[in-house]
Amino acid sequence: HLNPVQHKSTPRDRVATYTLTNVVPEIREFNIGPWREYEERIRVRLNNFCRGTAYIVTGVTTRGNMIRRNNQDRVAIPEDVWSAYCCTEYDRNSPHVVRVLFPSHAALAKNAKESNSVNEMTVQDLENFLKNHMDVDQNLQIFYDNCISPSPLPLYLQHTI
Repeated sequence: HLNPVQHKSTPRDRVATYTLTNVVPEIREFNIGPWREYEERIRVRLNNFCRGTAYIVTGVTTRGNMIRRNNQDRVAIPEDVWSAYCCTEYDRNSPHVVRVLFPSHAALAKNAKESNSVNEMTVQDLENFLKNHMDVDQNLQIFYDNCISPSPLPLYLQHTI
């Protein structure tokens, strides 16, 4: 799931994660292994150290293999899965090793059976990866104002939510 059930606090929110728009084809070994461990690590990190609203954006790259049916490409299997979070109100008294992961941090991993470890990185490093490996605007910013302002959602999302 792009929006994992374990990141939700209410039954209604958890049910909402079970929609087809919230899934991409993930390799089983990746999904039940390193990516699940990463999702749990982020859940614990944000629950323990984020004191306000946490924003999590998860996506995939547009490169990868295809699932074929009747000799036609039907569904893309993304080569990479990425995620980033933003929490501007965090515990500033937390240990330094935690504090450096706020207000924002990101991760990138190969959607593969092997060599699929999750690499945590700065959001800026993730944005640079996406700019270099996908056809995206070179001004790409995952979070508005680089997660410094009170409303870290991109402007176009602020007006649609």
